[in-house]
Amino acid sequence: MFKSTVSRAAQQQKPSSLALPSIRRKLAVGTVVTVQTSESLRTIAPETSAAFRITRVLCIFFMVYVHVNPGLGTGEQLRGTQWDLWFFHTILADLLGRASVPALSVISGFLAVHTLERRSYRGYAAGRFTTLFVPMVVWNTIGVTYGYLIFKTIDEKNFQMENIDELSAVDIVARRILALDETAAYTSHNFLRDMFVCSLAAPIFVALAKRSGWAIPAIVVLAGETIGFEPVVYRESILIFFVLGIQLAISPGHISWLRDWRLVVAIGSGLVLAAEFAAVDFPLYQLVKRGIVSAGIALAALYLARLPLGQKIVAHEPQAYPIFLSHNFVFGIFWGAWMVVFGSGLTFPYVVFYLLTPVLLFVAAFRARRFLSGLPGAIRVPLFGK
Repeated sequence: MFKSTVSRAAQQQKPSSLALPSIRRKLAVGTVVTVQTSESLRTIAPETSAAFRITRVLCIFFMVYVHVNPGLGTGEQLRGTQWDLWFFHTILADLLGRASVPALSVISGFLAVHTLERRSYRGYAAGRFTTLFVPMVVWNTIGVTYGYLIFKTIDEKNFQMENIDELSAVDIVARRILALDETAAYTSHNFLRDMFVCSLAAPIFVALAKRSGWAIPAIVVLAGETIGFEPVVYRESILIFFVLGIQLAISPGHISWLRDWRLVVAIGSGLVLAAEFAAVDFPLYQLVKRGIVSAGIALAALYLARLPLGQKIVAHEPQAYPIFLSHNFVFGIFWGAWMVVFGSGLTFPYVVFYLLTPVLLFVAAFRARRFLSGLPGAIRVPLFGK
């Protein structure tokens, strides 16, 4: 299903710099590729599109491991004490999970280019508002409400959550719900906040990239690593990889070239893995690490797109974003139930909780897919963005 019928030459063909009309080419099995003018890039190659869908599912699956309770910082608690759990946490959360943010940022930037060619800026911004900002506000509100109820009914020490009573109304609305300073009620939703801001600025970076090419991502990297982008964007890597995605959409216009770099990506991933376990750190290490690992995820997706397994992964794509939006809330409930029986310690059998919770969430969401898709739009859109 996902095998591309587009030849490598067709995939890599660059848009003409001349103002020529669009050319439609029918390939051997009827696949249609549109090569458009300099004012409008061609449609996304089927192989790249399939790889993006697989990458989304993989990234969200690994990303939720970062937030399995008790959450951020767990890895440092495990270093040198519980080697088995630390090993899993390092691979799933610190490497694959944290690299998922750059990978998703690249995809968002890439797709922004194509969306802006088909829709007005107002339509594009409205879509991103509905998809990113509205669900963020809704789930942060749910998180604040849930936290308040927990503190009113259960000993707060048993739940590693913030005491809402200590916050002013302004703090709750501006910081925890709207995430204006990257302190959202649910930490993962800070990504949505920054991504929404990046999306609003997309036309600027698209215009700059078309004019100046790869100099723009280089300048953004330099600016991000020296002066930063706060308070506009709090995590500079999100904007850096978003702009990289924009440039990749303009030239070369696909990600099939990653296959030619598979040896470099494999060696780089091995070096990053060794550096992570050796606690190596140096300037730009986090950016390099996440870039290499995210490239590895995308490369794996390219190969999976040709296999039946790729079809099975894509079947989970409609549930992936709802899982991302809701996983902090669901994990909190799971964690509360777990602590009632096993306590809050990280010794065995906590490793079972850590490894299985994301898997169970994906299975449950897939089983509930018909129910979720059947929800009225007035409920489904605010909760899940579509």
